[in-house]
Amino acid sequence: MKSFKFLLTLLIAFAAAFVLYGCSASDCDNASIGSGGLAIPKTGTITGTVTDSNGTPIAGAVVSATGIKEFAPATTAADGTYTIPNVPFGTYQVSALYQNTTYPHPNNVVIPQEDVNGTIITTIIADIVIPVDSTPPP
Repeated sequence: MKSFKFLLTLLIAFAAAFVLYGCSASDCDNASIGSGGLAIPKTGTITGTVTDSNGTPIAGAVVSATGIKEFAPATTAADGTYTIPNVPFGTYQVSALYQNTTYPHPNNVVIPQEDVNGTIITTIIADIVIPVDSTPPP
């Protein structure tokens, strides 16, 4: 009886984890089946560099990606680089917050992208340039 209760508890925990962290209807179409038989959403990485218009790296800018889900923002390193990992396939707006002003990337960022050979590219580069005069965008 104890082992039945344990197995039932384990099954409920797996079901709850799948509901909480599993893929939604929109991204299950792009899912693969893991070794446990559960659908695992495919993900990509958004990476880039935040610089001023002279090309000088901006350290300490907070970069975020908004789209179908929310992600922990990334803070740029001393060389201005950032990485936002484990981003599910979809379309995102990437922006950098620097000195209380938000500077958006000029285009939506799409994961995945396919090259001419149909290969899925899972690392997308989204560089952001902050004007030297730091005039807030419109």
